[in-house]
Amino acid sequence: GLTLLSMARTLVMPAAIRHQSDLAEAVASVEMLDVDCSEQREALEEFVGLASRLKRCADVLDGALHAEHTALDVRKHALMLRDKVRPAIDELRGAIDEIERRTADDLWPLPTYREMLFVR
Repeated sequence: GLTLLSMARTLVMPAAIRHQSDLAEAVASVEMLDVDCSEQREALEEFVGLASRLKRCADVLDGALHAEHTALDVRKHALMLRDKVRPAIDELRGAIDEIERRTADDLWPLPTYREMLFVR
């Protein structure tokens, strides 16, 4: 969980912000030409929401990991992992996967699933 959290904050979020910035610049450029860009604006708004989701998911996992360290009882520790940490990991992973699908390849800092499948 901690490694995924670190990757989300230090690799994925910066790439998402750069991609979001590129989308915003493209929308602004087209709008300056007084051309309809409602579809591009919608894509930007969706991506902004996705980047916000990534941040929220990272914060939830961070909170779950910190709470997990305070559990001294082995059973409580296991239940916390099952009920808090694992779902937070799954949510964060889902947000990362969605951002990967929408981020330009040249901005993505990690090997994509496609690249990993075809590595020899």
